[in-house]
Amino acid sequence: MGRLRYGRRVTTRDGAREGDRGDARWEARWDAELVAVGRAQVRGSRARAGLLVLGCLAFVAAGVWMWAAGGVLERVVAVVAVVFFGALGLPVGVRQLLRPARLEVTRAGLRGDGVRGQAVDLAWSDVEQVAVWAVDRNRFVVLLLTAEAAARRRADDAGARGVLTAVDEDLVGAPHVMVPGTYARPERLAAWLERVRARSAD
Repeated sequence: MGRLRYGRRVTTRDGAREGDRGDARWEARWDAELVAVGRAQVRGSRARAGLLVLGCLAFVAAGVWMWAAGGVLERVVAVVAVVFFGALGLPVGVRQLLRPARLEVTRAGLRGDGVRGQAVDLAWSDVEQVAVWAVDRNRFVVLLLTAEAAARRRADDAGARGVLTAVDEDLVGAPHVMVPGTYARPERLAAWLERVRARSAD
């Protein structure tokens, strides 16, 4: 089960934040783009996408080995591993490797690639807070929705899509939209997005 983190940053023993220099350069570049042209382009990391592909391949290989190993329980686990990591995870990883996610951030909101064929396109007024959803060592940027935006989303979602939305909300613990993509430092991206969101409300 995952957990939500709000505005947390990792610190080293001497109090310096990990990756501050590199992260600060990217954040300064994004801020400069916002000021100069009114939008900033954030791109996903090919290195993290490559690690995702390798991880999926490892789980698929383990599933094939478990299938060959024999028992009923092992074969059930093998099918789940091959379907989830092979049929679902692997295509996502390859797509992110060949065409990294791209997120466009403006003073009014943000838009970008989405999951299940849906593009992310939200106004900041629909976002209550930007957070990080942590599942073990994996981190995902999530946009927590206001009550009004969540109600509109539930009204728009029907059938199987509505079921998936409900499952997503139960997993994360709040109505949200997940920002897909293999970003190098999700915590710092979330912190920067939250600052942009807060400034838009001023």
